[in-house]
Amino acid sequence: MSEVYSIEPKTHGKVIIYTSLGELEIHLFSNECPEACRNFIQHCLNNYYNKNEFFRVIPRFLIQTGDHTNTGLHNEYAFSSPFKNEYNSRLKFLYTGCLSFANLNIDKPSNGSQFFITLDKAEYLNNKNTLFGKVAKHSIYNLLKFNNIKTNKHDKPIEDIPYIEYVKIIENPFHHLVPSINYEYNTKNQNVKDKNEYLNKTKKKKEQNLLSFDYDQEISDDSETFFRGDKDQTVKQKNVSSEIYKPLIKTIKRDIKKGIIQFPSKCFSSNSNQFSRVSTTSYEVILFT
Repeated sequence: MSEVYSIEPKTHGKVIIYTSLGELEIHLFSNECPEACRNFIQHCLNNYYNKNEFFRVIPRFLIQTGDHTNTGLHNEYAFSSPFKNEYNSRLKFLYTGCLSFANLNIDKPSNGSQFFITLDKAEYLNNKNTLFGKVAKHSIYNLLKFNNIKTNKHDKPIEDIPYIEYVKIIENPFHHLVPSINYEYNTKNQNVKDKNEYLNKTKKKKEQNLLSFDYDQEISDDSETFFRGDKDQTVKQKNVSSEIYKPLIKTIKRDIKKGIIQFPSKCFSSNSNQFSRVSTTSYEVILFT
């Protein structure tokens, strides 16, 4: 572990996320990932993350939040458009507590408000997601409490859903940023009317449309993934079943049946006897066997 920190760059910027399970002290790599950190800080200034639930919890893998509707379908940009991934050779998913944005495409800008924190090392996410911060000091013990959360087959907490109470910026590396009037969310009344209207419009959407890595979506040749961007903008992205992956998927399915391919245990969920996962670009593909 000491070797990891010896090559890791120094952090510039500090935020404390107060959750229902305790505080998480976040240190930011603002020099290496300026766009990601700027977007994150702006959302914090706008109180966007206040009262956000951790709508996805996968023990020993990650926790995900950053959608004020708590559905996983909303991915709002702090500025005018999504931003692209930022990689650095000295930043790797080598330990518990890596902070990263969820995206839908590693080649096109698709990062917004949703982020996740790893509960173990996840090297297969290197060069696929932007690692822009980490959970530091003794608050790592609060992060480990998420491993005890009970979830359903879609990795959604089913009782005592953890959530973000509020976020406090301790050290702002971007002094020019100020709260945005257009995007500021009141901590006592977070646009309840708009939120309910949005939930009514999206309640018929299936849960596989959650913004994430697409590992909980069955492969379908014609299926597409949708997620919300700005309030008046809907972004449409093809998922991993696009033409470029069809030959690869067929080969992997064949090799699974023959027992040629084996997966690390961490790539299986509690329902591992029903499906297998394999990492492909910015996604993890479900292959039903």
